[in-house]
Amino acid sequence: MSNIKLVHSGGNSVSLTTPDSNPAANRTFKLPGADGTSGQALVTDGNGALSFATVTSTSNVKVTRTSISDISGVSYFDATLPANCFKVELSALNVSPSGSGYLIFRVGTSGGIQTGGSYYKFCQNLIGANQNGVFETNSIVYLNGYIGGGAADISTTQLTFMKCGTGERWTMTSTTMEEGTTSSQITVAHPQNGSTPITTVRFAIHNGGNFDSGDITWTCWSTT
Repeated sequence: MSNIKLVHSGGNSVSLTTPDSNPAANRTFKLPGADGTSGQALVTDGNGALSFATVTSTSNVKVTRTSISDISGVSYFDATLPANCFKVELSALNVSPSGSGYLIFRVGTSGGIQTGGSYYKFCQNLIGANQNGVFETNSIVYLNGYIGGGAADISTTQLTFMKCGTGERWTMTSTTMEEGTTSSQITVAHPQNGSTPITTVRFAIHNGGNFDSGDITWTCWSTT
C-alpha cells in the first residue's frame, strides 16, 4: 500500500494513503483550484472533480407542535410561525362549524391577517367530486365550501402549507373528508411572490359562527 507522506519540521508527519480494499479501477481525484469559504466542505461531482461547497445539515431542523383537544366556541385558530419556518401542517379531526359557516384558510403578515387585495392571492385547482361551493376570493382560501354547510356537518381536514423557491412563495395542499360520505377535495394554491414574510396561518370559520367541535394539531418545521 503506497502513500504520500508530508513531514513537519518538528518531525511528525501527515500521510495520504490508498483505501484498505483494492479499488475496482484506477481513480483520479482533481483538487479545486481555489480555497473555499469558512465552513464549506470538499465535495465531489461523482466523476472525481472535487470542489468546496456549503453542505446543508439536517440536524438544524426544529419541529414545534401545538395541540388543542377542543376548539368549540371560537371562530378561528392562529398558528404563529417560528423564524425560518418552511412547512406547516394542520390535522383537524371531527371539525364542525356552526350554522352555515365555511372552513377557510388564511395567511397573515406583520400587518395582520390578509383579507383583501391580491398581494397573497391564491389560484386553485380542484380535484374530486362535489366541487360546488369551493372558491377563492382575494387572499382567502376556502378549503371546502360545501363542508360545514350546517351545524351537523362533521369533517376531517389535513392541510400542508410549504415554502418553495425564493421569496415568499408557498404552496398549499388540503384534503377534507365529510363524515359519512366519500367526498374529498384537493386544493393546490400558489400565493404570489411577495417581499413581506408570512408570519401566521389561520384555520377559521367564514360566514359567521364558531366551531361546534374539533380537535386540531399544528406542526411547524423551521431551520434554527
